[in-house]
Amino acid sequence: MTSEELLKGCRNNDQEAWTYAYNYLIRFIQKKYPSHPRIKDLAHDTLLYFIEKGVHEVKNPGAFMKLLRLKAAGLFIDGWRLEFGRLPEPLEIQDNEGDTRPNPSIPHSCFDPEKALLFKETVSLLRKALLTMGQKCREVLRRYFSARLREMKVKDLAKDMGVEYSALRTEIHRCHDKLRQNDAYREMLEGWER
Repeated sequence: MTSEELLKGCRNNDQEAWTYAYNYLIRFIQKKYPSHPRIKDLAHDTLLYFIEKGVHEVKNPGAFMKLLRLKAAGLFIDGWRLEFGRLPEPLEIQDNEGDTRPNPSIPHSCFDPEKALLFKETVSLLRKALLTMGQKCREVLRRYFSARLREMKVKDLAKDMGVEYSALRTEIHRCHDKLRQNDAYREMLEGWER
């Protein structure tokens, strides 16, 4: 089924079209997030968004399937932010005149869903690697990586933690050296450097 046919069927409230869209999303999510604990819920929430907002507002019928994928990725990213203690924020905000513009409080990198999808595998691997470390290093690196994902500087993190900047920087360096001893983490870094 083409994107245009799918959108037309959904606009006509055709049950087969909605079922096709649901199964399409499940396949997409299973491919991109194979270890996601609630694949069906994510697909369901994506379709609910289009049902509530109205598929009649989709302007480009040829891009409907892409919009489904992007919304699923956005919902995944929101869930991922919540997991790290960061509340989901709208990608766009309205100014006083009702015009929409990008939300300035979101780092620019978050606007690229494909780039953001890479975080899931990285976070999963990182969690496993951190479990092999001692409590102190695990906590320091957890806070450090969480801060870096929010584009927070180490100086600001040190202030938040109430420790000296130089001491925290040394501790992060020491713990990161230990983390590099984890084979999977080291292979991931080597893969990025290629």
